[in-house]
Amino acid sequence: MKIIGISGGIASGKNSVAKIFEELGVAVFDADEIVHNLFLNDQSVINEIAQQFPQSFKGNVIERKILSEIIAKYPQKITIIENIIHPIIRNKYQQFIIKSNQEQQKLVVLNIPLLLENSFYKVDIIIAIIADEDLRLKRYIKRCLSDNYEIDETKIKLLEDKFFMLKNKQISDEQRIKKADFVVYNNSDLASLQVKIMEIFKN
Repeated sequence: MKIIGISGGIASGKNSVAKIFEELGVAVFDADEIVHNLFLNDQSVINEIAQQFPQSFKGNVIERKILSEIIAKYPQKITIIENIIHPIIRNKYQQFIIKSNQEQQKLVVLNIPLLLENSFYKVDIIIAIIADEDLRLKRYIKRCLSDNYEIDETKIKLLEDKFFMLKNKQISDEQRIKKADFVVYNNSDLASLQVKIMEIFKN
């Protein structure tokens, strides 16, 4: 079984690439989706986050929008969330690999933030998704605003600060390219990205 790892800076298009592979019938381990489900359904995680960030606890679930705003204001607090979430993600990743081997999958994809920054995850092939920083910042802000953020200059500034905080936790694109087996430049539209991923898939 070949394990493909998707690596890219924040808002470079990793989720879009994972979705393309999913549509091709490839099993995808999506860490962000798992975190989303944990915040909705895992009572122990909800309780831990609620204890640390009580203002994010609404209607018996964690409001990710509120949590995101808190992290934007106090970037150092992201470590608290990582210490709660990361051990669970690692455990679920191991379960995914075992299950995929049992199912005799020929190919699986890992979509995990900080994949290359973390030596825990093992991959056979690395796809680096590269996009211009200005474009990634615009995509990130647009994505956050689509989650019903009220638009004002203060919110935009907080989102910009959070973008650069997250960016600084990642390796540079130069380092990413050196580690990659395939490099995909994603400065265009989704159709162009699909063509590039199809070529890799055929290989």
